Amino acid sequence: MIKNFSTGYLLDFYGPLLTDKQREALDMYYNMDYSLAEIAAEFGVTRQCVHRFILQGEKRVEEMEKTLRHAALYSAAAEALSAIRMAENGDEAALTSLREAADALAAHMERDSDGI
Repeated sequence: MIKNFSTGYLLDFYGPLLTDKQREALDMYYNMDYSLAEIAAEFGVTRQCVHRFILQGEKRVEEMEKTLRHAALYSAAAEALSAIRMAENGDEAALTSLREAADALAAHMERDSDGI
């Protein structure tokens, strides 16, 4: 199984919405770097069962992000904040970066407001 590290990031946002087993399996797999066999031993189940928990959890967090886009909006806001801090120094390149970050944040917010 190839790890998609964006799933670990999405787990931070949507983990509380998963079942306990899905959340724990994803946390152990992505954040603690456990193998399927190690997780199976912890849970007292087969590796196949752990694989299923992980696949179901990945699918759920990806679906939630596709619908809610909290992680994307958070990332855009973090980039805008970083650009603001760089622009405080008056650097022209930082000001350009700030404009681009503000445009990206505005685009995310506009897309999100369409569903409201």
